[in-house]
Amino acid sequence: MKEVFKAVHVAELPDFLARIGVAEDFKAGKLRCFACERPMTTENFRAVTRVAGKLVFFCSDESCLQRGTQGGMTNERLPG
Repeated sequence: MKEVFKAVHVAELPDFLARIGVAEDFKAGKLRCFACERPMTTENFRAVTRVAGKLVFFCSDESCLQRGTQGGMTNERLPG
C-alpha cells in the first residue's frame, strides 16, 4: 500500500486548514489533539490524518504522535 505524506510550512497552515474545511474551527479553538485533547494552535499543530473517514489532529507532544502511529490507525489521502 502506498502512503502519502504532505508537509505544510507554518506560513501555509491557514491556507491548508481552509482547503480541508476546518479553518474557522481552528481559529475558534474547537480542534483538539486526538490523543490528549489539548486545543490545537499554530504553535502546537503537528499532524492531521483520517481515522475511520474522520479528520483527526495531533499536537507536537511526542507521546501523542507515537499514539497516532500505533493501534491500527490508517491514513487516507487528504484533500489539497
